[in-house]
Amino acid sequence: MEEEPLKCLEFFAGIGGFHYALKDGGLRCRVLAAFDINPVTNTIYQANFPDTKVYQKNIQVLILAIIKGVRLDLRDRRCDGLLNLCHELRNMRGPPSFVMVENVCGFETSMACDVLRKALSETGYVFEVNFSPKQSQLQEFILTPLQLGIPNSRPRYYLLAKLGGSVINSCDGLKLEFPEVLGLRGSPLRSIGEFVSLENDANENLKINLSSIIQHASALSYVARPSKRSACFTKSYSLFLKGCGSVFVTTPELQVEHPKEELLKLLVLFVSDSKQTSLSEPFGLRFFSWREVANLLGFPSDFHKPERITDKQMYRALGNSVSIFAVAALLKYLLECKGPYR
Repeated sequence: MEEEPLKCLEFFAGIGGFHYALKDGGLRCRVLAAFDINPVTNTIYQANFPDTKVYQKNIQVLILAIIKGVRLDLRDRRCDGLLNLCHELRNMRGPPSFVMVENVCGFETSMACDVLRKALSETGYVFEVNFSPKQSQLQEFILTPLQLGIPNSRPRYYLLAKLGGSVINSCDGLKLEFPEVLGLRGSPLRSIGEFVSLENDANENLKINLSSIIQHASALSYVARPSKRSACFTKSYSLFLKGCGSVFVTTPELQVEHPKEELLKLLVLFVSDSKQTSLSEPFGLRFFSWREVANLLGFPSDFHKPERITDKQMYRALGNSVSIFAVAALLKYLLECKGPYR
């Protein structure tokens, strides 16, 4: 008899990155419902997963029947939703068998994360280690898609927990590599060219004027098709340049893995000689399209933008999303792998 799919709830669901990761990992799971307060991301989620119930709810005021809210006294009110889930976890008669959390780096040292660890410990979550009498209550990681061969730097904190029969108060430490049992360590880096579309090079909406570049030229990240890493794309990508993601270089003469040094030399010469700072040529500088950003995050080709959602909204939603490549690998480890972590 075929095993029944594992039932899942997706909190702070965004545009469905975890849902896609479950599918990408080939795991037998069914997402019963997704929760997020953002109407834009909910619209994108619903368009791509029409059969999943999406609740536009503030997670800090969910009722236990739909799951009852309590506000805990931590300084950052943005944590209230997570803290409420921790509170309700302790009250559940049948808590979930598995928990996975993704957050920005730095969360692991926050008070909110301490509350989460304590809630998991008190509820009985451990991560089993076979062939050993020891158990750790959870496993925590700081990982980036670069470790999987994906040419995009997106370091994030991940927590995995499995419901066990006893509470162990010790922690196995923060890990900086994917579990060896997954066979993913040492993956060769792929090139940016595998994730971008040639037709976007001529897209006027993506081109960047030199006048926008000049002020922060040396501080920006530049990549070309042979490049094997790109900067983390944030929710402000395409609105701002500095610290928001990489600029794509399309001119044939600069198609090298590291185009920045030569580009800056040519940029100085071009500006001093011609003063034509309103032009994007001869460098062909442009933004990545939202679709190309989605490719680097692991969203499949059938992931689409609803008609009423703008490109800017897609950039913002993707900037707040997850690396499906990383999440899929860790979910597979959490749900299927039986061997010890190494």
